[in-house]
Amino acid sequence: NQMLAKMDGVDDLVVPTLVIGLTNKRSLIEPALLRPGRFEVQIEVPPPETDDQRVSILRVHTQNMFSAGRVLVGDAPAGTAAARIVHAMNENNPSSNFINYRELLQKLASECEGMSGASLAGVCRAAASRALERSVYNFSEASPGEATSSDGEIGATSLDDCLVTLDDFEKAVKDVFESISMDDGDDSNISASTDSESDDEDGLENDDEDDEPRPTEPAPKNAAKRVITPDQFGPN
Repeated sequence: NQMLAKMDGVDDLVVPTLVIGLTNKRSLIEPALLRPGRFEVQIEVPPPETDDQRVSILRVHTQNMFSAGRVLVGDAPAGTAAARIVHAMNENNPSSNFINYRELLQKLASECEGMSGASLAGVCRAAASRALERSVYNFSEASPGEATSSDGEIGATSLDDCLVTLDDFEKAVKDVFESISMDDGDDSNISASTDSESDDEDGLENDDEDDEPRPTEPAPKNAAKRVITPDQFGPN
């Protein structure tokens, strides 16, 4: 109520102000907030639907890692830790075949079908966390100057050489999908619990009134609504 009072205030603001709200579940928004003069313009940003859209989002969240040589791909920038590891492994095993950066993004995009932009960003963070955890362990176990750990996995000569591998990304995809499944279950429980608490509160407030439930106020039909697709923003 206090927020509505501020938004509907009769006094002009000293500085012109645009109020923007963001939600993952529009159905839970109080209809009074959607009346004209409040949050009357609604912009829907759906999840990416194509591989190209997912590639665009993944590139945003991995470009800095790739440019800094933190992603173990065949076309890693020269002079970076990733390029040195690729060169060393190619010398030891000429048949080594490293995926390049573009192929990595395409592969991840196909594996991440159905994910939102936030989930795709979570995949990149989870992959980096896995790489850091592995590098810390390898660095603590390896002898000075070693480029691989004792079990033959890609290691690091220092913590600055932390590299994110294809395996890190694929395991991160699995982790995020599992997290999404758990969140969906939790959300349904939270929603049911919230509805129950809301009913209890209504009952307490209306003890002196009729026992009939109050009608739910429908969302205003004149609210403007636009849909933005992920390929309309961000670098291609």
